[in-house]
Amino acid sequence: MFSVKILYTVSLLTLLSSIPADLSAQRKTRKKRGGDNKEQILKNRLQQHIAVLAHDSLEGRRTGTLGEEKAIRYITQQYIQLGIKEAGTNGFLQPFDIFEGMEYRKSTLRINGKDLQVGTDFMPMYWSGLGSFSSEAVVALNESGEAWWIDADEILEKNKENPHFMLGPKLHETALDAAQKGAKAVIFYNGGLEKEGIKSKYIPRDREKASSIPVYHVAKAAFDKLGLNEESETIVQGSVQLEEVKRTGTNVVALIDNGAPLTVIIGAHFDHLGYGEDENSRHSGEPGIHNGADDNASGTAAVLELA
Repeated sequence: MFSVKILYTVSLLTLLSSIPADLSAQRKTRKKRGGDNKEQILKNRLQQHIAVLAHDSLEGRRTGTLGEEKAIRYITQQYIQLGIKEAGTNGFLQPFDIFEGMEYRKSTLRINGKDLQVGTDFMPMYWSGLGSFSSEAVVALNESGEAWWIDADEILEKNKENPHFMLGPKLHETALDAAQKGAKAVIFYNGGLEKEGIKSKYIPRDREKASSIPVYHVAKAAFDKLGLNEESETIVQGSVQLEEVKRTGTNVVALIDNGAPLTVIIGAHFDHLGYGEDENSRHSGEPGIHNGADDNASGTAAVLELA
């Protein structure tokens, strides 16, 4: 009886060792097919997420727009289907404010009795001081108690050999220094600002220490139209009114809670550049939808699939 059992056992082992070649191959084939299938399903799901998030109907998902809201609804629905807990300040949502820049359109500037058009002929600098002023001033003279005309091109010329020079911070520093020396207002002029990308069409969104006096940029075309030169005597009146403009963005936050003492946060940004309204795109020409499939939509798709 004992010997039979051993024989049976050995026979069984022999049987297993003689059949496996075919059986094992079949199992490997099935496993490979299953793995391929899972990979294909994952690939399809990633492509689905990206196709939705990067679709033209979301118009580039600029923060605070309807396109962003559509993306939020899609991501939220994915988490709901997965049965994952809400972790935002309002369900899955976590709103936050974005500093959009400064509203400047109520600012004024009159030179020698002629009113200049804000946004076209002149712009208040976004760190300008607020309030009104009136002054007589010769363009070439910077005297205490008067408005100061400052040629931006001269600043550029003095710093042309400096590879690290940036005009914006230098204008800010120059205006603060002028205020300390008694300037009633500062008016930067000539073409240098446009050359360095400080345009008369918008105010940058950076925050810097505000000047104590009004500070303007007068466009070259307006300066020339007024017939001004270094020897010109001017009578200048103006006022600067600036108000912060904010936009509301929204994070989508979900939590898988396994009771661990520490939490790992995995994130990706689902917003993008919209039509390039914020001038932070390398696109040139007419405004167009920035779909944002690479990096952000693909990263968001990856986070959803990890979840």
